[in-house]
Amino acid sequence: MQDKPLTSGQQTSMLIFILMMIPAIGFLGGIIPALLMVWGVTMAKRNQDFSYIRNTMIAIRWYLYLLALGVGTTAVAVWIDSYSPGIEELGLFLTPLVPLISLVLVRIMFYEPLLEHRDWVIEHGIFSNEHSVQCGNRSTGQRLISRFFSRKVPTTQPSAPVQSATSSNSVENSPVNELERWARLREANAISEDEYRQAKQALMQRMTNY
Repeated sequence: MQDKPLTSGQQTSMLIFILMMIPAIGFLGGIIPALLMVWGVTMAKRNQDFSYIRNTMIAIRWYLYLLALGVGTTAVAVWIDSYSPGIEELGLFLTPLVPLISLVLVRIMFYEPLLEHRDWVIEHGIFSNEHSVQCGNRSTGQRLISRFFSRKVPTTQPSAPVQSATSSNSVENSPVNELERWARLREANAISEDEYRQAKQALMQRMTNY
């Protein structure tokens, strides 16, 4: 399971958890865990190391423990200082449960799915699946950049097929046949338009002397 993508249910649960974290970002108690989680996932994927997410979870756990302790201590102090403790003051004792419940949600909805699929997450991300990876589901800019940097820069000299066309007098390697081969390569996106144009010019020059 470690090298498999998250299931649709786990991805939905992760999305719900992220949406639940948005209101908490407006408070000091919620923005720190949110920043820690973003940092952990980003560093884990960048360095291909899941220990960043594991250490992030440890930091969040201790932070929420301390937050619950601080809120609980404040609730006790307010209750003691009250002249006539009532239902309102007793309700303060429920406040420390909020960080503890948040800790449970972080572990169940965030950490455990990532731990179960940790090899996939650090390689491909959270919201990807096998189909998108196999199909190369990337943005247009990413595809153009990848194609540009993965393709060799054409030289001013004709490549091997063109050289064979200019040096061979056989029917199989005639300029017309070579031009058809280059056209098929262009249609299959195996070569660029510039490479095709350069080969065509060399072959046309050869055909004038054929």
